[in-house]
Amino acid sequence: MKRRTLAWAVRVAAVLVAVLIAWPAVRTLRAAEAPMPLPVTTWSHSPAQVTARSVSAPRALAPNTVSIPELDVQLPFHDAGITGGWLDLDVSITTGVHLDNGSSLAKGSFLVAAHVNSKDLSLSPFAKLWKVEPGTMVYVSDAQGSVHAFKTTALQHYDKNSLPSDLWRTDGAPRVVLVTCGGELTVGDDGRRHYAENVVVEAVPASPTA
Repeated sequence: MKRRTLAWAVRVAAVLVAVLIAWPAVRTLRAAEAPMPLPVTTWSHSPAQVTARSVSAPRALAPNTVSIPELDVQLPFHDAGITGGWLDLDVSITTGVHLDNGSSLAKGSFLVAAHVNSKDLSLSPFAKLWKVEPGTMVYVSDAQGSVHAFKTTALQHYDKNSLPSDLWRTDGAPRVVLVTCGGELTVGDDGRRHYAENVVVEAVPASPTA
């Protein structure tokens, strides 16, 4: 069992690197065109230290949707697995994916990942993740359309090869983890451009605000 758990952790660590969007180096990208500011100011607090910010909850959400009303973010998502060591992200920047690893909105880390921008630098809703503040409300609807409320407790950015395995745990207290790409653009050995980091937002259950 330990060997299987370790193998899963190693696979997912490689999988989340796929959140980093890449495209052929057809032109030089100017620093001013980078969609995510550098550096992202990081912070982390215990749930008890964070008060949910007062913001109106969405009146209705379609099933399987992430909503951050304060940032005008709304992103539908679907379950996705791993193919060839990669998370099956949509090409579209308007749809995210939930890592289907056995976690749920009631247990473990419910991880939703999405691109930050398209090849033409159009921004996705998750391009605003770096703007969250402690206590920003995040609403997530499940497959049945029930809406669950969370408050943000951390904003971090990690090197793409150094993501903590705790981000995709399948047991323990419920938590939402939102992941997109950020940091500097680098050119890999394959000549394709990659973001150097992942931007990660963590949120824990909270009472809905009025």
